[in-house]
Amino acid sequence: RRRRKRWRRGGGFVRGVPRLIAGLLGRFHLHRVRLDGAFGLPDPAETGHVFGLLTPLIYATPPSSRIAVRVRPVFTGPHLSGEAEAVIRVIPLTLLGPAIRFGWDNIGPGR
Repeated sequence: RRRRKRWRRGGGFVRGVPRLIAGLLGRFHLHRVRLDGAFGLPDPAETGHVFGLLTPLIYATPPSSRIAVRVRPVFTGPHLSGEAEAVIRVIPLTLLGPAIRFGWDNIGPGR
């Protein structure tokens, strides 16, 4: 008599989760992103340093109708404010493939 494996920590179920997440995320398509914000740290030098690190991300994307990033440093003290907007497109039916594959791999025949 064959014993049926149960879901256990470290088993096939846990190992299959990254594949499931990757399969699901691949079905989402970023259509438009808009980020507008301001930040400040207690030390103005640290604010400038962090802004310098963010500059390639801010200016690497040329302005377009799909991606708009605007971040401003505030050197007067701690500060965090902003708005973010994203339009994500997904066809719900396409999520079934990775979900069915995950289920089949973990609770299908022979498991």
